[in-house]
Amino acid sequence: MQLKDLKNLARVDTGRLPKAISNRAGVTAYRFITSDYGATISIETAKPRVSVNQRWILGADSDKLHLQAKINYRIERTGVFQLEMDFPAPWKISQVGPGGIVDDHQLKGEGDARKLSILLKKEQTGSFDIDISAERDRADAQAEIDFRLPLAGAEDVQLHQGRLILLLAEQLRAEIGELGQLSPISLDQTKPWTQMKGLSPAMAFEFKAVDRQKWAGARFRIAVKPAQVSATVDRLVDIQPGSIAQEARINYRVRYAPVDTFYVKMPISLTRSRVNITGANIKEKPRIDALPADQAAPAADKTEWAYYKIVLQSKVSGRYTLRVRVRSGSNLAGEGRRADIVVWPILAAGKLSDQNGRIAISKGATLAIGEPVSEGLIPADPGSEVDLPYAPHRQKAVLAFKHHGPSFALTLPVAVQKEAAVFTTIVDGAIIEQILARDGMCRTHATFVLATSQGDRLSITLPKDAELTAVLLNGAEAQVEMGTKADERIVRLPPSAGQVWRFVLEVAYGLKGAKASHLEAPALSPDIPVQQTLWRLWIPDDYLVLGHDRLFSMGRSWRANNLINRLGQKQSVPIGFKLSGQGKPVDFVRQGFSDELSVCTAAKGVFCVLVWLVIVVAGAAMLKLSGLLRIVIVLAVILLGGIAELWQPLLVANVMSTGCFAALLVIVLWVAQWGLIKIPKLRARLIEHKQTAVEAAAEEAAPHASDAGRNQEDKE
Repeated sequence: MQLKDLKNLARVDTGRLPKAISNRAGVTAYRFITSDYGATISIETAKPRVSVNQRWILGADSDKLHLQAKINYRIERTGVFQLEMDFPAPWKISQVGPGGIVDDHQLKGEGDARKLSILLKKEQTGSFDIDISAERDRADAQAEIDFRLPLAGAEDVQLHQGRLILLLAEQLRAEIGELGQLSPISLDQTKPWTQMKGLSPAMAFEFKAVDRQKWAGARFRIAVKPAQVSATVDRLVDIQPGSIAQEARINYRVRYAPVDTFYVKMPISLTRSRVNITGANIKEKPRIDALPADQAAPAADKTEWAYYKIVLQSKVSGRYTLRVRVRSGSNLAGEGRRADIVVWPILAAGKLSDQNGRIAISKGATLAIGEPVSEGLIPADPGSEVDLPYAPHRQKAVLAFKHHGPSFALTLPVAVQKEAAVFTTIVDGAIIEQILARDGMCRTHATFVLATSQGDRLSITLPKDAELTAVLLNGAEAQVEMGTKADERIVRLPPSAGQVWRFVLEVAYGLKGAKASHLEAPALSPDIPVQQTLWRLWIPDDYLVLGHDRLFSMGRSWRANNLINRLGQKQSVPIGFKLSGQGKPVDFVRQGFSDELSVCTAAKGVFCVLVWLVIVVAGAAMLKLSGLLRIVIVLAVILLGGIAELWQPLLVANVMSTGCFAALLVIVLWVAQWGLIKIPKLRARLIEHKQTAVEAAAEEAAPHASDAGRNQEDKE
């Protein structure tokens, strides 16, 4: 609505109107100064005011173009039910959304004049987004891309701006041929709101105003990058007394374009042995004298190389793996033999963008490797997943090296040593738990954590007259046979077929007449090494531990729990102390194994009475001695106790803790002697000494007094 043909009316500021009116939207005010005024009111249908912000992503692959759009519409004044925009052929629209706003879409027209009509589900006002997905075919990977910008319909559009991002496949390279009303911007200024698989941003453009009479868009010249091949070589050199086996796992990475031919090289000296090259989809693998001219590189050294050409049945891209295996003889047979083993390179050949690798060295049990002599190699950690990521090589490696180029040299001095004994069964740990009662009855539960590579018949020797109650293997009853001796039992272990299996063997028995000074446990064959032994002894609560076998060390409960937790890892049954405790526990630990433990114990009452009697009697006997002599004796006893503590710390600690009460009695006795006997006698002596001194002074003063009296009389 607007006023026309104004007569004697002047426009005024709406701020001068009352607030109730001036705050309303769409208010226009006029003033008049005469009664002769007038105007014509013209009323028309309101048209929407449209602002459009287009964001386009153009993705270029070798055979297709992909187009994604997120178009923001801002509608003011009145709503709209339908939107139109240019959408030139031959784009094929796959989706127009979102589904909550768009009801349907339709293409009208042909060629560059083709229009896209979008029907909305309801009248839309304010700000909302429209998503469009489309694609079209490309005739050739190097064909020019002619992109005509799809523009929003011109009707009622007041502001039209947007941006374009070009995404390219890895193997493509683009150059700007021509720009129509687009300005280049940095990729940092904009980011794609969605991703296209295998494509990455290459260029970005923006437009802020469009002249519809001129062409708007961009033309790009596209080139295909040549194939780029890089290689990583994982080597394993296994040195045995009679042979050297080498495996090279060549991991190729092919980028930009697929290839069907790879090249491998190695010194001619290695080809005298058997060379086996394997890989997927190999058509042929002939040996050639030299590389083709387009694959040859300048020679870095004077090594005489042998080349192999690997031709595949079809082209590959991405990752491809070849395995090269070479086995040769060695002159390391016989004890004391020495040799320098040269590790010759096995490398990828041809035109490569990069080549690096890792070398893992493994050896036989009777071989020793001296200080390696290397050039162009970096020492690596053979147990590190970073330095040796290929697990089968890492598990065998004793040495490892890395190289960042194809040129390196490595020589290993190797010597043959005397063959060491091989243990088929090893005990990772033994847990002995015993409960010793006052009447000498000893209940024992022994747990052995075994690792074996052979299904052996395991021999166990029980203490004499032991009453066997249970033998368990991994928590189940084990097959037990009688041995050649009365106390010997044979446990059958399941066959392991050469693999290392882990078992938990448990033996329980009772024994009468046991003594703490001579405790016994089940003994395994002396040929079976035992890594560590944990021995827990339960004694009555009123018993004291005064000493133990010095081959063992006393441990605390948390250390015992840590050992049990470590032994229980990777076991099929839980490991721990199985007997119900009776009394108080004492833990002992030692490296290796011992089937005997000697512990010195004593009843607390008897021990306390003996200690108290000794201290009290000694303290009473020293009442006749002087104080200085007593101090000398006490210091001598402390010195002897400190020396004894070096060998018998438990005995000294118990004597000190138990003797505190008796020592206090002796101190009270000594204080009473001083207070009740010594001090009164000392006082009497002091008083007597004073009286004697007074009488002596009086006797000395009497003659002087008589002489003075005579002199006075003479004067008178």
